[in-house]
Amino acid sequence: MKHTTKIFGAAALQRTASAIVIATVMIAQAQAQNAPAQPALQSPAAVPGTLPPAQAPATSTADVATADSSASTDDIVVTGSRLSTTGFTAPSPTTVLGSALLERQGQSNVAEFINQIPAVRSSATSSTSTATSFRGGAGGNFVNLRGLGVTRTLVLIDSERVVPTTTTGTLDLNIIPSIMLDRVEVVTGGASAAYGSDAVAGVVNLILKKKFVGLQAEGQTGVTQYGDNQTYRAGIIGGFNFGTGGHVLLGGDYAESAGIGTLEARDWSRRAGGIVAGANGVQYLVNDLQINNQTYGGIINSGPLRGTAFGPGSVPYSFAYGNTFGNASSTTQQGGGNPRSFNYDAAQISMPYKRYTALARVDYEFSPAFNLHATVNYANSGAPHTLLYARDAALSIRSDNAFLPQSVRAQMATAGVSTITVGRISRDLGPYVYSDDNTLWRGSVGVDGALGGGWKYDAYVGYGRNKIDYDLTARIDGALPGDPAGTRRFLNAIDAVTNSAGQIVCRVNQVTVTSPGCAPFNIFGENPSLTGAQQAWLVGTQHVSQITERTSAAANIAGSPFATWAGKVSVAVGAEYRRDSQDVTVDAGSLARAFNLGNTQPIAGSTTVYEGYGEVGVPLLRDVPFFQSLEANGAVRQTHYSQAGNVTTWKGGLTWEVNDSLRFRGTRSRDIRAPNLSELFQPLTTSQNAVIYNGVSTLANTRTTGNPNLKPERADTLSFGFVLSPTFLRGFRFSVDYYDIRLRGAIATVASQALINGCQQQGLADYCSRISVVNGVPLIDSSPANLNSIRTSGLDFELAYGFRALGGRFDLSTYATYVDKFTTSDALGTFNRAGEISGGFFFPGDDTPHWTGSANVNYNVNHLNILANIRYTGSSVLDKFAPAGKLVGPNKVPAIAYLNLSAEWTVPTSTRGQFQFFGGIDNVFNTDPPSEIPYQYFNRGTASSYYDVAGRRFRFGARVRY
Repeated sequence: MKHTTKIFGAAALQRTASAIVIATVMIAQAQAQNAPAQPALQSPAAVPGTLPPAQAPATSTADVATADSSASTDDIVVTGSRLSTTGFTAPSPTTVLGSALLERQGQSNVAEFINQIPAVRSSATSSTSTATSFRGGAGGNFVNLRGLGVTRTLVLIDSERVVPTTTTGTLDLNIIPSIMLDRVEVVTGGASAAYGSDAVAGVVNLILKKKFVGLQAEGQTGVTQYGDNQTYRAGIIGGFNFGTGGHVLLGGDYAESAGIGTLEARDWSRRAGGIVAGANGVQYLVNDLQINNQTYGGIINSGPLRGTAFGPGSVPYSFAYGNTFGNASSTTQQGGGNPRSFNYDAAQISMPYKRYTALARVDYEFSPAFNLHATVNYANSGAPHTLLYARDAALSIRSDNAFLPQSVRAQMATAGVSTITVGRISRDLGPYVYSDDNTLWRGSVGVDGALGGGWKYDAYVGYGRNKIDYDLTARIDGALPGDPAGTRRFLNAIDAVTNSAGQIVCRVNQVTVTSPGCAPFNIFGENPSLTGAQQAWLVGTQHVSQITERTSAAANIAGSPFATWAGKVSVAVGAEYRRDSQDVTVDAGSLARAFNLGNTQPIAGSTTVYEGYGEVGVPLLRDVPFFQSLEANGAVRQTHYSQAGNVTTWKGGLTWEVNDSLRFRGTRSRDIRAPNLSELFQPLTTSQNAVIYNGVSTLANTRTTGNPNLKPERADTLSFGFVLSPTFLRGFRFSVDYYDIRLRGAIATVASQALINGCQQQGLADYCSRISVVNGVPLIDSSPANLNSIRTSGLDFELAYGFRALGGRFDLSTYATYVDKFTTSDALGTFNRAGEISGGFFFPGDDTPHWTGSANVNYNVNHLNILANIRYTGSSVLDKFAPAGKLVGPNKVPAIAYLNLSAEWTVPTSTRGQFQFFGGIDNVFNTDPPSEIPYQYFNRGTASSYYDVAGRRFRFGARVRY
């Protein structure tokens, strides 16, 4: 099978001043169809030691098939279809991202490369994905097409399903060495009939350089202008032939990042923008957001002594309250004496990570009818990082507390109170620290071949095992195994008294030792350091071991059984099997729910899937007026899930080629997503997040568990568009595709804020029943259910053009997406959130700007290659549905664009090897994220999909090929 690898590019279509930038960009990067197809370095025909020529911008695979068919008589299989007959054009828009652009941009992982496609919405990458859900995946790279969630995007490797790397069934793209990628094919539309469950939003297929011959090694390093986020990457790939039909491929990658410190590390985050809930339900968008009921040394936040805070050495002082905008009960304020207290100064802007990947593949072609191949893949990654500090808003302290300053005790006596309520951020106990070790092994054995008469087959059997060992250091609130029944470690420690011998002890041990090991803890002022006894009593580490296994098998056959006057009829049939299992074991403390966060519980469960499908491509017309060709495509798949029963998916499509310059395409499909192991079997787990409760910003604890009664989601997808490639403008291509996805029975865990809004604003009894308050902190119970419907629709634009000028070649490849609707319907109502972006601060899932785009402009002359990349996010609002006068501040978020530059220089040499030096500057103008967005957004793991949080970055590397 031969391919011409195409370079991906993406473009920003802008309606305002940014149109000037795009207009300039569109004069440049080209190469598309203007140059004849040329072999890439990894092609079997490539000459070792020869650098790949400049490659064309990516196009839909329908166009790739047509463009390449003239250059090769081999069959071409595209991810948008299972059919493999030469000349067939798939009606599903499919973007091809070539490895050359990945090299030129110097991306350290594939996800950051894929995230340039505007159809990819907020996605987690190595530096942004956190472990706050305690389901694995910290430091992982995941893809989220159409904003429908990573669980609705199917990721394949060489069209094979791979063992998930998280409990939610998603695959971390880190497991594949990026140096071994030939290309990435992205189907931006439903593909369940062809590939099964999870392909609701589309498919990402990672294709390896399976026939690479020679040796390539590269290394690079980078750093921000602030001296942080140091990155290092090294990769190597080698391939050789043996015997009369054998080939061996070996490769591996290493990548490391030092990360970026807390939200104190950048000017834009230090401004501490956020929300203060004022009087009468009005919300004020402000800078210098503070909390007034919790301080690092403690503050009395109720009663006659309210406002008495504690500094170093437990010295009391009068707290300076800021502006609460008329809401006397507000726990948030603008300004005052508690700067950046809401800044989560333990949480990191960008997480450190480290990963190793390796892959080996052996092929042996005994005959054209029988090629045997085996693949082994290993990956290990870790992403240690800090989260938040433990926070309490209502700690009850008695007047005889041994640590209470005497002046405060006297004030209590004068005021006639015996207890005070203290709010505290326990920085002295250290932050929650999360670390994980994620190890994957997978292997597969397969066969493929040509049966004659244009028929081809393939089959494989695979097994994978992913193990995540993760630790979470957190405060111990409850009883560990061996503690007396009813022990409350933290509350017992802060309830300290002086015994008859003049010693400070826990009250529970004043007369009789009922809580052995209890170490008194002073919450008045910050403790300079913990004693060994305090550390052992108050801080512990949870350990969770999560093993996910997948056994899979598939067989496919494709060919042409007959032909009509219009051409060959193509068919493909196949069957698939897979079994997923998960086993989670936990430490004794988590089992006893002793910690104030996490407390993952054991889980064991499995699902089995049997599938069969058929696909057909039928030419209807050819070489008649207005119909150079008309082809129909249809597919149906029957699936049986052990948990959810039988489901049928299908698709139908048309491709109408008017002439050599104009093609129309369209598909209609029914797609599904089955519940994953986490949604079915997840044990009760606690996480923490910011909410607005009773009109004030605070933290809430959310408890989530699985639901074994879930049913598959069902989606109806419609897409249609055209491709324009005029013969009079050689090398020019422009396409527009409309998409409309309607998802019913969407599996969702009702977000904490949505539960609060439904209870407090609409009085929904079911929502109110899930909310309680413990120690002044909201406690919210949530579990997944088939309770939502989602609809999203919009337009995808693509433009590619190339020309020669200034002694070299200019190439342009651009993409843009306009989202018209992103509508969610649930118990709260129906809302179209398209055009909103606030990182879920106001409403979950509201990161959907109308316009996004990017463009690549490439100039190649002699041994020099220069690439300019522009990323664009259009203007948005924080809350489209804010009642008039209820949101005061900059509700509109302006458009933003980023410029990235890179260059490659190939060292002229007459020797066999080839050497390249490359480097680049990302975010050339050091553009900050928009100041209008609440800063908390940038700690939620999705910001970098739209906005650059690191700042200007420099990178440099070298590459050698033999």
